[in-house]
Amino acid sequence: MEKNANADDALFEYVRQIIYAPEQVKALDGADLPAPKKKLIQGLRVLRQFVLENKAFCADLANGTIKEARLPSRENIWLVL
Repeated sequence: MEKNANADDALFEYVRQIIYAPEQVKALDGADLPAPKKKLIQGLRVLRQFVLENKAFCADLANGTIKEARLPSRENIWLVL
């Protein structure tokens, strides 16, 4: 039970970092987390990538560089163009 609680705390902190400072977040290794959390870790890696792509795109638009804007990947469903 203690190991799952620690894993949940670590995953919550990872999500919080993705939301507030995705550029500073290192990819979560997950080697020390329980096996059932592995799929969730994969999803959180994708979430981090989507957040970073959207931030880059929005920054380009805000800077007025629309023609050179870095578009999010096609898999990124958060930003539909």
